Amino acid sequence: LIILCLVYYRHIQRLNQALFQAKRDTEEALQCAQRANETKSIFLADLRQHISKPIHAVVALSKQLAANPRLTDEERAATQQTITRYTQQLIRLVNGVLDLSRLEAGMTKWQLSSCDLLQVLHQAIDEVQLHHPEMQINYSSRVEQWPAHTDPKRLMQLFSSCLYQPYAASHPVPSVEVTPCSEGIRIRITPSSLADTANSCEESTIRHDINHRTLTYFGGTYCISPDGVPTPWIEITYPKKRG
Repeated sequence: LIILCLVYYRHIQRLNQALFQAKRDTEEALQCAQRANETKSIFLADLRQHISKPIHAVVALSKQLAANPRLTDEERAATQQTITRYTQQLIRLVNGVLDLSRLEAGMTKWQLSSCDLLQVLHQAIDEVQLHHPEMQINYSSRVEQWPAHTDPKRLMQLFSSCLYQPYAASHPVPSVEVTPCSEGIRIRITPSSLADTANSCEESTIRHDINHRTLTYFGGTYCISPDGVPTPWIEITYPKKRG
């Protein structure tokens, strides 16, 4: 009976310890969730403010065009360009929020196929230079090709966002350097307008989150240069193809 009581007592002790640890883990998880909710609430409040600005601008300028027939052709063209700029900004914000929401919920529909990752990178560089001929992007690589089973369209969007941002105050010509590393392959873009803190806004924050979650899904990494670096950069790693 004494032995049974001792065994039962030790069993109760282990249960109490397990319950105490579970309680601590639950409290920590709850605190993390609360902090995440607070961060998301702040982010959504800022986002609503940034979305309302282009909406109000588009509405006001549209009313101005409709109510003032005496505008000159130059004034009308300038107003229409401003409306177009705000509309494009609004579309980018909304699409970014929807894309990020799908990634967070695990509902993203990936279009996977086998491809050469460096060819996708070249396509992104060519597209940026096609729309912005003044940006002659420097490219150097110590890797000839990199087979990958990925979503080429999403990776191309990711590379393009690191090379050029339409809302940036300035557009420095970046250099792209590709090197092998222990994780697989490393792609470093220097300078990157997306990593420049001078261009920091809700749009850039959303883009960083999308890029980070996309690479995490495929087993890669996404690093941004720390604040205060004279030449901001973005560094991407992508793993070796399995099988």
